[in-house]
Amino acid sequence: MALGDDPAVAEALCAAIAERAGVAGTVVMRPLVGVALNLPTQADAALVAHALDAEQVTAGFVDFAGRACVAVPADPSQIAQTAHSVAKVVHLLLELHTAYINAGADACPVPQASPLPPDALADAVDAILDATSALMQQLAYVRQLDAPAELRALVREALALLDNELAAFRACD
Repeated sequence: MALGDDPAVAEALCAAIAERAGVAGTVVMRPLVGVALNLPTQADAALVAHALDAEQVTAGFVDFAGRACVAVPADPSQIAQTAHSVAKVVHLLLELHTAYINAGADACPVPQASPLPPDALADAVDAILDATSALMQQLAYVRQLDAPAELRALVREALALLDNELAAFRACD
């Protein structure tokens, strides 16, 4: 999937998402050009972004403000498909209904809850360890570079987001 960088395409995607998914959005330029979704407060931004990414139309990501986002596709003809993907995800995860979703409701199966596989905890631990290792390696690499100010600012923003997530995680104890 090729990602786009045209703010005009992002504006068109905002309008298509509002129409199909019933969710307002805001154009974002960092870390990718895309649309930040204005989701209900109970929505898990990381889960929504991951589900959007799994649609394999374009990238789903969390921006530096902690919002679920969808990247602008490189091909403007993919706007409708991207908006359709957002509509499916917010419908299934957040039970948001729009006329667009309700028109296809007969074709929408109710997802069945499935038990966690026995190795789910081990898989989660492995994923966290892999991600932590990758992050540490990249941070060490960037520290060794004479990195441009924009890259250093991007890393600081990402680390601030990580600090917020860590604080929320620690508050759960």
